[in-house]
Amino acid sequence: MKSMLVISDCHVGTSRTAGVTPSSAAELYMFLLDELERILNENTDKDVFINGDLFDKFTEENFTVEATLNLFIKWIKESGNLLYLCFGNHDKSAKGDKLSSFDLLANVLKFIYPDNVITFESKFTKVRDGVYVIPHCFNQFLFNAELEKALEEPITKGSKLLLHVNYLNPFSAHSDHSLTVDEEQLAALIDHGYQVLGSHEHLSRSLMLRNGTFITNPNFDVTADLLVLGNQTPSSISDCLSSGYAQKDGKKYAHVIHPDNTISRIETWDNKGNFISVDWQELDKVGQEKFIRVEGQVSQAEVEDVFSRIAKFRNKSNAFIVTNAVKVEGLTQNEEDTLDISLESIKAFDVKGEFLKLFTEEEQAVLKEVMGDDH
Repeated sequence: MKSMLVISDCHVGTSRTAGVTPSSAAELYMFLLDELERILNENTDKDVFINGDLFDKFTEENFTVEATLNLFIKWIKESGNLLYLCFGNHDKSAKGDKLSSFDLLANVLKFIYPDNVITFESKFTKVRDGVYVIPHCFNQFLFNAELEKALEEPITKGSKLLLHVNYLNPFSAHSDHSLTVDEEQLAALIDHGYQVLGSHEHLSRSLMLRNGTFITNPNFDVTADLLVLGNQTPSSISDCLSSGYAQKDGKKYAHVIHPDNTISRIETWDNKGNFISVDWQELDKVGQEKFIRVEGQVSQAEVEDVFSRIAKFRNKSNAFIVTNAVKVEGLTQNEEDTLDISLESIKAFDVKGEFLKLFTEEEQAVLKEVMGDDH
């Protein structure tokens, strides 16, 4: 029995609109594909378990499916190893009445390599000795039923249970297609003898159950009762951040389940040199980072200037994503992807004028003629 690499939430095919230009969105798209290929090529000595959300969308472009399919065909052909494909919430429709791009990829791979590719239905299943999985279920009721089956299974203490849900999150409880495992359910699984290995949440953390309470480890501990594995490659600014003890070291990891059922980590990404938070007045401090979070606070009178500076910077930057997290006095703003200031809210903002400033005077004259602008 070989070691098994567990990866998840690759979100291949991600197509963003906030914080990107058309060219940087395309570069981010290729970055996610390239990183998946790199991780596979660096682990040809292991079986691979995809624990949900391989693709970003339920239906992906044909090119995305074909490119991803070719990566796995190449990896299986060269390694001869097993590929386990598990559904996440992005991979199944809420009603179960349609086939996703993930379904298509899985079925083609199974047809080509029937002895190497294993897929799972939405039910509690034994993967191999000491390793079990519950793939994404269509709703919380069905998921809870599968958890009960897991508790009925006679297992060896320390057996792994792979899930793709939210963990200890009351805001997602009983919400169809955004499943959760609550404190009582987790405690029952751990008391039964499982070590729970979780995907879906993108920031890694580990928790211990002590006297009926879950305590987050200050540093990630591979022996903890609950391991939220996180994703291996960022596809957003929020993926790059730390939140308390979650992703505390700023790094992302793939995880390996060894034949003796111990777990180790393989670093796959580090936010140092790849991510920066910078004040909007200090954009000159940005180097080669690919993920940029612009911060600071301004008055409403400064909004136009701030928006203009960030827009110009974004257009000239080589970064994948430049997110505007600048706070405006007197305005309430949401997190990350919705932080970009709305043009509609800035009545005095001259969209055409700011656009033309990006070009030389000669180019502006040509553009004005094309746009039918006489002034």
